[in-house]
Amino acid sequence: VPTAAVHCRRLAATTAHLQPTGRVVKTVAAGAASVRRPARIAIAKLQQETNDLNPIPTTRADFEAGGFYRGEELFVKGKGLEGSVEGFLAGIDTWETRPQMVGIAHTAAWAIGRLTKDCWGWLLDEYLGGIAAAVAQGGLDGIYLILHGAMVVDGLDDPEGELLRKVRDIVGSDTPVVASYDIHLHLTSEMCQCADATVIFHTSPHIDIFETGERSAIVMDALLQGAAPATAF
Repeated sequence: VPTAAVHCRRLAATTAHLQPTGRVVKTVAAGAASVRRPARIAIAKLQQETNDLNPIPTTRADFEAGGFYRGEELFVKGKGLEGSVEGFLAGIDTWETRPQMVGIAHTAAWAIGRLTKDCWGWLLDEYLGGIAAAVAQGGLDGIYLILHGAMVVDGLDDPEGELLRKVRDIVGSDTPVVASYDIHLHLTSEMCQCADATVIFHTSPHIDIFETGERSAIVMDALLQGAAPATAF
């Protein structure tokens, strides 16, 4: 099993070209004056690895059974359940100016059959509604989405792509969107086109979930400072 030192070297090596070089502070117009404030970053987690051979559909109750946390609950009850949240929070602690974090929602379901259309509609309302509210209440400078990448809905084979497209519709093309995934995701063109950066586990068994959150924070910092990654699919 790799040691902590090996993990640190891997993290440094895979993100060296994205290391931040300046202060992430936003200038916001306020009447005739302008105010400088820390960046506002939203974070949300929505995961399921759907088993398309399982005839039992996934419903709202399956997500609620594992815990559904909204807003600030995400930073309390959502921690310790997977690792990406903690990794991202540890990553932003290294920024010169720590951003303001905005919790959207946090839930996951076990690997059973396709999500019902009603379940997917409920999830979209929760996540998109939360992001729209965050934009209305103070704006967002970036969004970090913790996804699995292998979710499937009744009648929809790429729900993560649809979610990212609808998020992009809300925040516009200039707000950085970073998405992280399991190593055996079903990567699609829409998932790539609608996110500025895609960050994926490097190991199976997954012993770098925390580090994936850290790498996502490094990538987000670089995007806020003007990095322009190329997307090819």
